[in-house]
Amino acid sequence: MRAAFLLVLISVNSWAGEAFGVWKLIPARSTAGEDQKSVTIRIEPHAHGEVFTLDTIAADGRASTSSTILYFDGKAHDFRDSACSGKQSSKRIDSWTVEILRNCTNGGWARLIRQTSDAYDELTLEITTAVVYSRGPYWKNARGANHESNNNRSGVNSFWGFSRVGHRSSIAARNTRNRF
Repeated sequence: MRAAFLLVLISVNSWAGEAFGVWKLIPARSTAGEDQKSVTIRIEPHAHGEVFTLDTIAADGRASTSSTILYFDGKAHDFRDSACSGKQSSKRIDSWTVEILRNCTNGGWARLIRQTSDAYDELTLEITTAVVYSRGPYWKNARGANHESNNNRSGVNSFWGFSRVGHRSSIAARNTRNRF
């Protein structure tokens, strides 16, 4: 019984661990980020899920960090960052994909889809947002143009491609040790 529990614990750790690490934006594989000098994602383990951190440096040199805990239980949890306060939920769609939904108290919302691929060092982040202005909610497309949303959650705001930072062989060796 003990061995079975340990085996399940190890397999869950390696499944979740595929995205753990530091990821750097690749501008050539992204539809947004022109106004950013640098974009980095850090994904770290947490007792209740993952810590998802977004570090940016704007073209004018301003640095920004936003960090949140992803619980993967599908339940709404309190959330607050510089652009939104309200509720956030997160869940695993499959072993490669995570969905994060943010509903802001001002009526705005964001949907983030984080996806790793078969290639060990590739991660994508698709972000769809709706911003509430005095005339009502609008969503922004990849080129930054505003469109009326009518509560329609469509339109991709941005699609960002990332590659893993660090030496592939040392990270792969560490992940291999965690699998057994």
